[in-house]
Amino acid sequence: MSKILTILLITLPLLGSSFDINKIRKEFKKIESNIALNRYYSRKISQDMQEITIYKKHNRVKKIKVEGGSEDSYHKGEYYFKNGKLFFSYLQSNDVAGCGVEVRNYYKRRHLIKKLVKYSKKCRRDAGYPAYIRSYKELLD
Repeated sequence: MSKILTILLITLPLLGSSFDINKIRKEFKKIESNIALNRYYSRKISQDMQEITIYKKHNRVKKIKVEGGSEDSYHKGEYYFKNGKLFFSYLQSNDVAGCGVEVRNYYKRRHLIKKLVKYSKKCRRDAGYPAYIRSYKELLD
């Protein structure tokens, strides 16, 4: 009996996390589909060698996309929101040497529940992300 209880205590959180990630993926696909169908208002802002695109519906931010780089690198960050709360981010960075990384972050109630990291085959190196947005509040107006 205690073995069964121990197994349940170990596996239940894992099953719950899997369910949360499936819900996150479903919401992600919904937002991307609506962007493809031009159902959101979008606005572009150039800021510090980055281009920021904000997608909104009914004055609520659904996605913020940040792209930028320099002569030898490129980075992209996509941040997805539901009810004003971040639920998923996709970060990508590459450089001319072929080094790069992709990071997928899954959130629930503003807490990171899963992080997937994929490095390029050529070399394993973390790179800078488009984390700097000068005025976040300006984007949400």
